[in-house]
Amino acid sequence: MAGSYSGDGLNSMILCHLDFSTTGSYVLRPGHANVSVAHAPAGKRVRVTLGDANYSVVDSSVGLTEGYGVADVLPPDFNSARAFVDNAVGTVTAECEWVNPGHAPVAVSPGAVAGTSVAFDWRAAVRGRLAGPQCRHSGRPGSTFKYTISNLPAGEQMSFFGQSWSPYT
Repeated sequence: MAGSYSGDGLNSMILCHLDFSTTGSYVLRPGHANVSVAHAPAGKRVRVTLGDANYSVVDSSVGLTEGYGVADVLPPDFNSARAFVDNAVGTVTAECEWVNPGHAPVAVSPGAVAGTSVAFDWRAAVRGRLAGPQCRHSGRPGSTFKYTISNLPAGEQMSFFGQSWSPYT
């Protein structure tokens, strides 16, 4: 199930593992989590995604005041988060992650603020960008391009996927 609207605060919700055969309807009322972003990009809104082990996630647009803000989260709990800034066309060039120690769930109630705050450090963000001339950023199936990644922690692994947004390719 997903829902979204544009503007400040809640952007979208994705819920998995809902059983409509036993429960005819669900009331979705998010809770909140305090977030801090040390060394946050000046003058930017940060998008924060909070999720749980069942892959229920909420994406919020968070305005920061001196590096602090409030993000939305779905009850009953969350255990991971990411913060990123995207541009006008949705391109994300840097992202920070947070995982609660031991992946322990952080309880949250509808309309209430969770007891655990989520802290990010923008200097620790993994950064990526397409490299090379702009005309080489797209092409026919099988084409290659260069993508550079920086600040990836030692031992971390990444995977990529591609998707055509054009019906003509």
